[in-house]
Amino acid sequence: MFVAKHNLAFLNSEHASKLFAQMFPDSETARKFACGRTKTTAIVKEALPPYYHAKAINSMSNPFSILMDESNDKQDKSCIILVRVLDAELGNVKTKFLDMPEVNIGTEKNLYSALRESLGRYNLDFSKAIAFMPDTTNVMKGARSGVQKLIKRDNPHLYDAGCICHLADLCVKAGMIITFNTAAKEINIFLICGLMNPKFS
Repeated sequence: MFVAKHNLAFLNSEHASKLFAQMFPDSETARKFACGRTKTTAIVKEALPPYYHAKAINSMSNPFSILMDESNDKQDKSCIILVRVLDAELGNVKTKFLDMPEVNIGTEKNLYSALRESLGRYNLDFSKAIAFMPDTTNVMKGARSGVQKLIKRDNPHLYDAGCICHLADLCVKAGMIITFNTAAKEINIFLICGLMNPKFS
C-alpha cells in the first residue's frame, strides 16, 4: 500500500525486506518478511484493484457525479470514466475510478453508449447520477448535440457542473494574466521613477 499510495518504484520493495530485518532485529516477523519487486507488483496490479473497485461500486448506492474525458491518442482511444461519491466509511466525497472503455470513433453516440455500458456492467442506477462533469469539447457539450444532451434526455435533472479540471485551469490562467499585468505595471512604474530620480541621471 505504501508503494502505491506514494507512487514509488516497485524496485524500492527489494530494499524494504532487508531494511525491516535490520530495523527490528528482535522480531521474527520482520526477519521473515519478504515482499520484493515481483510480489509488490502483483499485489498492486492484480490484488488491490479488484478490492478497491468493488468498494467504489458498493459506495455508489449513494447519489454520484460522473466525470468523463476521452483521450486523443493516435492509436487506440480510451474514454476514462470517474465518479465522485460520498464515501460513508471515510465521511467525505471521493473521486473514484469506474471504467476506461476503448472508444476509437469518438462520436457522441459512441461515447454515450460506452458510458451506459459501463454503468450497466456494474448494475449502477443511472437515475442516481446527480451531476455530469465532462470536458468542454463539442462532442461532449455541443449546443445542438453531444453526450450531455443524450444524458439529459434520460436524466433531465442531471446538473451540468462542467469539468472541474478545465475550470481550475482557466482560473489559474486568468489569475496568472492578472498577476503578470500587475507586476509588469509595477516594474514599469519602478523603472520610470528610478530614471526620473536625479541620483540616477
